Amino acid sequence: MKNQRSFISRMQEHLKNNQFHSFPQADIWGRRVEYDLDHREIRFIPEDEDIEIHQYSPYHLGKKLYQLHKASAGFAHPQNHPLNLKGKWSEHWFKRLKRIQKVRDHIYKQGIQSKFEELFLENYSYFNQLAQVALFYLEDLNYPEVVNALEAYGTLAYRSFSWDFVKESEDGYLFVRPESWILDIPTRDLGHFVKNSSMETLAYEDSVELLRGYQSGRELEKSEYHLIYASMLFPSRWVRLVEKYMNRQNYPDIEWEEEILELNDSYQEWERVLGEYNAKIYEEFGVEVTPVEWLLPNR
Repeated sequence: MKNQRSFISRMQEHLKNNQFHSFPQADIWGRRVEYDLDHREIRFIPEDEDIEIHQYSPYHLGKKLYQLHKASAGFAHPQNHPLNLKGKWSEHWFKRLKRIQKVRDHIYKQGIQSKFEELFLENYSYFNQLAQVALFYLEDLNYPEVVNALEAYGTLAYRSFSWDFVKESEDGYLFVRPESWILDIPTRDLGHFVKNSSMETLAYEDSVELLRGYQSGRELEKSEYHLIYASMLFPSRWVRLVEKYMNRQNYPDIEWEEEILELNDSYQEWERVLGEYNAKIYEEFGVEVTPVEWLLPNR
C-alpha cells in the first residue's frame, strides 16, 4: 500500500511537470477524490455525489491516451519496483498457465467433483493452445528487445485498460482509478482496450477509431500490432475464472457451471473476431500481422 501511494503521487507529479493535467478521480483508500484541473488541487467527493462514466469518442480517447503515455515517458523508477511489469508478459502468462495446469492435474488425480470441472477438462486443450500461441507470438517477436525499444514512448499503463477507466469532462477525458496504474509499455493499454472492446462488441469499429486517434500523436511500430494480437490471444478471462474457482470459498455467490458455460459460448464468437484481426489491421493500417492459420475465416 505504501509503495502504491508513493508511486501514484510521484507519477502524478511527473505528469504535471510534463503538462498533462487530465488527472483521475477514484476510490482510493476509502476516500473518493478528484483533481481540480484549474488549481491542481485535490477535492474530496461527498459520498452521495454520483460519478458517471461516459462513452464519448474512441478517436478522442486514443488522442488523450497518447498524451498520457507521452507525458509518462522518462519516469524514474528502479527495475525491481513491485509495480514494474515491463518485459514480464511472458513470465506472468507462463506462471498463470502453470497454476491452471496444476488444477487440471489435481482434478485428474482426485476425479471430477463438479460440472465445472468436467467442462474445464473438456475445453482445457483449446484454451491452453490459445495461450501457447500468445506466448509463441512474444517469443517470435523477440519480446525483450521490443520492450526496450517501446519504453521510450511511455512508462505508465493500466492493468487492463477499458472504458471503465475514463470519465468525460468539459475539457475532454479524465483518466480515473489510478490505483490500477502500473509500469509497462504503452502497447499494454492499446492491447487491452482492443481486446476488451472487441470482446464486448464482437467488432473492431471502436478499436480502429481508438488506434487512429492514438496515431494522430505517433505512428505505431509494426511490432505493436503483433503485441496487441498476442494480448488478444491470451485467454485471460478463462484463466481468471479458473483462478477464482481455485479459491471458490471466497466466491460463494458464483454459479460456476453457468459461468463456464457462458464463457465457452462467448469464445465461439470470439474465435471469429480473432480470425478477422489480421485482415482488419491490413485493411485499415496497411500492416501485415502474422496470422494464426487455424483461426482464419474459411480455413
